[in-house]
Amino acid sequence: MRQTWMWLATAAVILALTAGASAQVRINEARIDDQGSAGNVDPDEYFELQGEPGLPIGDLTYVVLGRRPIETISGIPWGGAGVIVNMTQFPASATIPANGRYLVNRPTMPPQWQAVTSLFQDLGFEDDATQTHLLVRNFDYSMFDDATPPTVGFSPLGFDLDLDNDGILDIVPWGEVVDGVSILKSNTFDVENRAYSPTHVGPASYGIPAHVFRCGNNANWRVGVQKFRARVVATINKTTPTTSPFDSTHALSATLTGITQAGSDVLVKVTLKADMNGSSETVKVLFAGTTVATLTGGFSDCASSVREFTVPRDLFNSIRCGLNNTLPVQVAPNSNVGFCPGSTAKVNVSYTQTDGVTSDTPGKVNPDCLCSCSYPAGTVDVVFVMDTSGSMDDEAAALCATIPTIVSSLGSQGLLVLPTVWGITDSPGGAFSCLTGNVANALGTGVPNASGTIIGQLDAPESWGDAAAIVASRFPWTPGHARLVVTISDEAPYQGNGPGNTCDAADTFSVANAVSVANSKGVVVSTLVGTGAVACVEGLAAAMAEGPIRSTFSLR
Repeated sequence: MRQTWMWLATAAVILALTAGASAQVRINEARIDDQGSAGNVDPDEYFELQGEPGLPIGDLTYVVLGRRPIETISGIPWGGAGVIVNMTQFPASATIPANGRYLVNRPTMPPQWQAVTSLFQDLGFEDDATQTHLLVRNFDYSMFDDATPPTVGFSPLGFDLDLDNDGILDIVPWGEVVDGVSILKSNTFDVENRAYSPTHVGPASYGIPAHVFRCGNNANWRVGVQKFRARVVATINKTTPTTSPFDSTHALSATLTGITQAGSDVLVKVTLKADMNGSSETVKVLFAGTTVATLTGGFSDCASSVREFTVPRDLFNSIRCGLNNTLPVQVAPNSNVGFCPGSTAKVNVSYTQTDGVTSDTPGKVNPDCLCSCSYPAGTVDVVFVMDTSGSMDDEAAALCATIPTIVSSLGSQGLLVLPTVWGITDSPGGAFSCLTGNVANALGTGVPNASGTIIGQLDAPESWGDAAAIVASRFPWTPGHARLVVTISDEAPYQGNGPGNTCDAADTFSVANAVSVANSKGVVVSTLVGTGAVACVEGLAAAMAEGPIRSTFSLR
């Protein structure tokens, strides 16, 4: 039972990290600056949502958290990081358009983009500090003196949500975060530069990215181009040689060359002159041995006819992966397709080629990047951090036995999981045989806060709070990969349980610090609570795993 819990818990969190790739609605692209524009005016600012066509979004608000200079108002310091610097309330009747993209941009955008615009807004994004773009549901205007948007007692714009500028919001005026991304000016955080989403993109070589987008093939975030550049791509159009004759004993078999990665769904046209006027006469169309369509009768008898269908982009790309830009094509008739004088068959495929070049694509399919044939859903770096005290022997054995199953199962779903399994201060072997080291030896014992200042020392095998802070801060995370820390323990997070199996203020501080460090580094934290843990440990584990995609599970 413990082994099953561990598998389900860990898999659930890892899949949640990549859920954005299939979420109903998400942030897809944003341009906050157009460097090089005359007078530092940015006419091409925009943001784009992607979602299911027809999905209502009238209860959503686009909120940007940035900075303003710190000032004292009525004796209270205001400003710094976590200030609402931009927001867009979607119309109550708004829905995702038929193309799956809801584009919001300035009226100064070029005419070709205005044609696909859903909402015009004078955005005026800031471009001088780290900022977080959030898509939130049910923004609570009652916090701003008047519950009737957008006419409120005072505007939410300029309102400080992080009062002590520590990277954790003290005021949350919405029901839930649907999606978010932090655009980083640098990897150094201070009281005016904080990130409030676990998903980070940037910095760019020149500072804060002017343009960010999700890759079209795996939804990972990437830095785009500094100056607005509309995407221009080529169309691939390939046709097989004509096969003649074509009947139950003569199939079409050909290999197309020059087949590159598709950036759109693939249109397939099958031209047949055959004895196929009845419903019992069928042909299968196969790409590299995979059936992509079955065509039934109804063709004019012995007259040339064309049938069209589409192959989804992701299916087409998965089929062609590893074939060196070739595509074997077969059209295989069943035994009912009889002889017809002059019978022929040919196949044409056409699609928009992915260019792999960063460019602006408002209202259109984003460019692909770093395509992996085996792992299109992306990659996650996972660090398991385990309490190695004696009471954890059974959990250790279960984890060690289950990790290969987790990796294999998620790999079959297109997700590459790169696990690291460490103890906290020890690597004792035995039931802990899967540990490849420990946090203290690999990353040092100094416990950092969100600013990188050392505030303590890691000195106990049960100190999973301090260990999480160290891993979040100093683990060599791979750029572009999602980041996950999974802590596993049955004791309190700072040096284990106190007298009488209690938790104290040091435990609470250890967890709060780890959360702050994880937020600052874009790391997601999950906690697994071992058998026999007391209630206060479960509560602190839940506090560690706070947030919309963080989770705590019991191994009971």
